[in-house]
Amino acid sequence: MVENSGVQEAAPIRLRVLGTPRHQCGGCSACCSSYRVGPLTQEDLGHLEHALPLVEDAFPDQLHGEYTYTVTNGSQEARYLRKSDGFCVFFRKGCGCTLHASAGGDKKPLACQLFPLQLVDTDEGIRLGNRPTCLSDWKVWEDGPALAGEFIEQIIGQSRRAPPREMPAGEDLTLRLLQLPDLDTGTMLSFLAERPDRSEPPEIDQWLEDRLGDLFAAADSVLAGEFSEDSLGPLHPNTVTATEFTTFRSWAVQRTENRWPEVHNQGLGHLRDSLARLVFLRQTALYPSLPWALLGYISAARWASAYASCATSGFDARGFGRCFSTLLVILESPRMQRSLLEAGPPFA
Repeated sequence: MVENSGVQEAAPIRLRVLGTPRHQCGGCSACCSSYRVGPLTQEDLGHLEHALPLVEDAFPDQLHGEYTYTVTNGSQEARYLRKSDGFCVFFRKGCGCTLHASAGGDKKPLACQLFPLQLVDTDEGIRLGNRPTCLSDWKVWEDGPALAGEFIEQIIGQSRRAPPREMPAGEDLTLRLLQLPDLDTGTMLSFLAERPDRSEPPEIDQWLEDRLGDLFAAADSVLAGEFSEDSLGPLHPNTVTATEFTTFRSWAVQRTENRWPEVHNQGLGHLRDSLARLVFLRQTALYPSLPWALLGYISAARWASAYASCATSGFDARGFGRCFSTLLVILESPRMQRSLLEAGPPFA
């Protein structure tokens, strides 16, 4: 007879993935120059406290003053890593993360260890996948190296720290729509406009032209404002995202037409997969609503596709992927999203 010791075993983690998580760092450092680095958990702060002497010993000129700051939202407070010259305070050009170099990767904040991997706590278990806002995503999303099983197991051990995300209205229907093998942005727009006939999708060329102008104006407003590392984020002149955005903008303002046609076939697969991951990982929470998140991604894809289609040698997949991800990163800022929101949707 087996006696009950009274100790209950922890319930097994219910893990859901959407395809095979793949990644290979391209060393672009865009993730080190996002709007905010964090939020930091208590465990993160403990690791940083123990690692700080190692960083100061290896890189004595790296840190000056406080390395974190606090953001208050109502009654909630969150800590983030400070920024310096557009990057995380621990970033050093030519070296990368000095925290990683001196104390080891396991001492970095969880958000840094994971990126672009995302853990989300849902009512059906933990969801795991890659966010499409990494500038290397375009070249690894389909056939890049799969993440090592040991790394996945290590990450799953951190699942208790996964942020909870509730299911937004329309999630199930949207995920089913995104499984259509011939899905293009015209069909998605018909779906958003609630038009059953997808043969005549909504015309949004002028809306895209006007909204792109608004996006550039919003960027100018950010750059012209009082200098703040937090407000500049990836638009800081030192960052790779700012360089990509400036190159795209230089091309866009010289265009002689205002048409933004369907995304090139070589980009549609990437867009569909990116949208599926956006919805599955509930990154739609970064936007006012799920429909506005979809519209933001469609807009970025149309702009990036036109940009990449101007290459004399044919469609430039690299140009599309990096431009698309750059625009997605920039549109994660509520201030930049307002350039789309304030004019309303492109259809009644």
